[in-house]
Amino acid sequence: MSRTTIYNGTPTISVIDNRGLSIRTLEYNRNMGGDPVDEYITWNAHTLLGTLDCSMDPRLFSQLQNNSNIPPNMKYLTSLTGDVVHATSGDAGKKVQFFDIEGRLIWYKDANCTQTTMEYDLHGRLTIIWEKKKGTDSPICRDRLLYGENELKAKANNLCGQLVKHYDTAGLSQTNAFSLGGRPLNQSRQLLKNIDQSSNWNTDSESMWCDLLERETYDTNWEYDAQGNRITQIDAKGNLETVTYNIVGQPKVFSLTLKGQPTQDIVKRTEYNAAGQIQKTEYDNGIVTEYTYEESTQRLIRKNFFRERSVREREVLQDNHYEYDPVGNIISISDKVDSVHFFRNQIIKPKRQYTYDALYQLTFSTGRESDAHRQYQSSRLFLSPSSLDNSRYANYSERYKYDRAGNLIQISHHGVNHYTTNMLIDTTSNRGIWQRGEELPDISASFDRAGNQKNLHPGIPLEWNTSNQLSRVNMVVRNKAENDWEGYLYDNSGMRIVKQCIRKRQDIMQTDTTVYLPGLELRTRQIGDTVTESLQVVTAGQVRVLHWENNTEPEGIPNNQYRYSIQDHLGSNSFELDIQGKIISKEEYYPYGGTAVWTARTKVEADYKTVRYSGKELDATGLYYYGQRYYMPWLGRWLNADPAGTIDGLNLYRMVRNNPVNLVDPDGNAPTSKDFRVNHGDLLYGLGPSRVPYVVQLFPEFKRDAYANPIIIDQYNDEIIRQVQKKNVYHRDERIYARNILVPNDLEHHVIGGERGSFHLWENYFKVGENNVKFHVPSIYKEISGKYKEADYHYYQKVQGKWQPALIWKRGSKLGLEIAAVAGETGPHIHFVLDGLNIESVVSKSGEYGKSITASELRYVYRNKERLAGRLNFYKNMEKVGSPWETSPDLWRQYTPTHRLKQRPNLEQQRKNQLTSTTSRVNKVPKEFAWMLQ
Repeated sequence: MSRTTIYNGTPTISVIDNRGLSIRTLEYNRNMGGDPVDEYITWNAHTLLGTLDCSMDPRLFSQLQNNSNIPPNMKYLTSLTGDVVHATSGDAGKKVQFFDIEGRLIWYKDANCTQTTMEYDLHGRLTIIWEKKKGTDSPICRDRLLYGENELKAKANNLCGQLVKHYDTAGLSQTNAFSLGGRPLNQSRQLLKNIDQSSNWNTDSESMWCDLLERETYDTNWEYDAQGNRITQIDAKGNLETVTYNIVGQPKVFSLTLKGQPTQDIVKRTEYNAAGQIQKTEYDNGIVTEYTYEESTQRLIRKNFFRERSVREREVLQDNHYEYDPVGNIISISDKVDSVHFFRNQIIKPKRQYTYDALYQLTFSTGRESDAHRQYQSSRLFLSPSSLDNSRYANYSERYKYDRAGNLIQISHHGVNHYTTNMLIDTTSNRGIWQRGEELPDISASFDRAGNQKNLHPGIPLEWNTSNQLSRVNMVVRNKAENDWEGYLYDNSGMRIVKQCIRKRQDIMQTDTTVYLPGLELRTRQIGDTVTESLQVVTAGQVRVLHWENNTEPEGIPNNQYRYSIQDHLGSNSFELDIQGKIISKEEYYPYGGTAVWTARTKVEADYKTVRYSGKELDATGLYYYGQRYYMPWLGRWLNADPAGTIDGLNLYRMVRNNPVNLVDPDGNAPTSKDFRVNHGDLLYGLGPSRVPYVVQLFPEFKRDAYANPIIIDQYNDEIIRQVQKKNVYHRDERIYARNILVPNDLEHHVIGGERGSFHLWENYFKVGENNVKFHVPSIYKEISGKYKEADYHYYQKVQGKWQPALIWKRGSKLGLEIAAVAGETGPHIHFVLDGLNIESVVSKSGEYGKSITASELRYVYRNKERLAGRLNFYKNMEKVGSPWETSPDLWRQYTPTHRLKQRPNLEQQRKNQLTSTTSRVNKVPKEFAWMLQ
């Protein structure tokens, strides 16, 4: 029976009320082709004002049928302006927040009763963050933000209005100069003297703040080209990274110059195909990586890398072939180079296979694992590497079971060892604990009120800071002596900047400290009062260079060792190679991140491999650090509730939607996929010139038939304008044209019956307009006529000799976003290009791009981020990135929605800015892309 038969009769259905709001989502699941389908119902309720009141996942909704006391996953209380002021989450607890009259967040209290207060200056800029922990008498000043207009040489260094000093939870972050495009040219970091104590900047004297800081300052410098691409970076130790781009703006060559040493071209050449995908990469150690993509879907079907011995001779080290099911899930990965092994009466092939249920959750996997697992009696947290020349393998299989809320509740492993890992899930939330033996763990006592797990394992307690970030893991607890522990310090963006591990070695304490800086990690080991190791890890692309200072390198590793990482399709580091292209280590992973095979040239070299599964760092605790939270690979779930809320659904502990073979999570908030789903109507947003390379990458067919598969909402709006123009007589006087224009009653019939009627989103396009007058086409034209040149965008502009309504561009651009918000999970995904945007201008609505339609679109996404949760993708520098409000939360707290502004901007100036922006964008775009801006 075909694997794909499980998908038969399993649609996803959205139930919409008469207001256009989604009240039910019906999904149908089965594990095997012959199984009956199981109906999953996600339930939503809305207030009379149309705001979301509560949501319930299929597991709780099923329980509700027999128990009316079952609470929803999420319960909201919103203000009259639509802001959520009270949210109750079964996973993350309660949160209360208030906004001022300008819509800025001024106070909130989390589930652990930590109160946070924000202060703003007269310009509406955030200046102080106060924090009061439960049980304390007075608040501490957690953050202070200083702006650049009063700095020396403020104009020369473009500091006016910019955030230049941020005294935060890690110390001081200072930016000393900005480019004309608003990008930092020089940035410095000073750390707190005592990382065990919370920052407190409660005095008014900056000199007293400096007393809390280490004297050492870490400076990083950047240079950019005319397009804003970073071309050089000099890290805090003087190492220089240089990036060269091709004519399209894609990275081509990477060079690294260690301080005091000659330049090394670590990536000599990078080739791209017509879709913008990497086709070939040549490294300076003789390694070449090649990628092959399926012609129609652009899916990766082959990745091989080899060592080039001469022009005609190559040694292939790996040749992975990928097979997919029709929806794009990988069903097998085979290495055509590695040989078949025979061990303990088994035939072990270098092949991994995967099976999914109808919801695309991984249910079964097979592959090979190291025979070294035989020494472990159950699921293992760490695996010691075997020798490269003495590798023994065995077959394994794993079966995965999930509940109706998407919790991974069981992993059954059969291989060198047989074991089953069971998770016990709370009845009214998704909090869960590893169940060992017959005794049932107390789930409620295992989490704090905010959904943070209290113990990693029995006897290994966890400590959390007031921002619900993991601050310490007590790995060995002693009654009358100091514990062994690993502690962490985070900066204002929530990213980890210091890691410190304390261990007792006989009667002496060993302290390992890591400081994370741009392009650099500083690792030191101190035994007692003596520094025994001082290591710089210089990172550039997929290359890490180990440089020891003061002759502290360990025996068996040369100083300045270059380690080239070869990553799999998920970004996991599979191979490490040295400067001669020889293998240092090789690692294969179980689907949920555990190590299945690990071989290394030497053990001491293996000890310095820290970046592993999904390109993330593995800590001594066994946890993977993702950026916003920590991941437990032995359980396939997160350590605490998603700090981003329901961005990835109602289950705040679920990992990559239970599809770890195909999805990756870049920062711990939500998974991403490389697929741009044209057939689902996915839409691309961003400034016109910035979108061009992404169009090439995501939609390589555009030159052949620009009408077959629209990728920007402009194509829909252009068709609307064209159909209206066909039914009206042109007049050279725009006022007369505006006064007499008529929108045909059967506009929808003309559009769908026209040559562009096959566009995927037409039904949703008109349905949204019927339910919201702001997006109703006849109403938009009528509004222009009634308020001609009296309000924003109420005018016509001549394009290619014909009058086009600016308000259609303005409202119609957001219509695509509204379609995605209303349609729910079955609707299109939004792909937003951030290149070329000055986010500070977007937030403040200032400058050319701050008042542009693209900036307005981004602000609309921000206001509707909850409705668009799980359907947003952001890109910058040809890579997926987090949302702007995740990377700059303090900046976005200053955003003031238009309806709260006391004064509106000057209309004529705004129109002038818009016309200038549109004209400049059209002039910059090549002819073959001009249709994107018409």
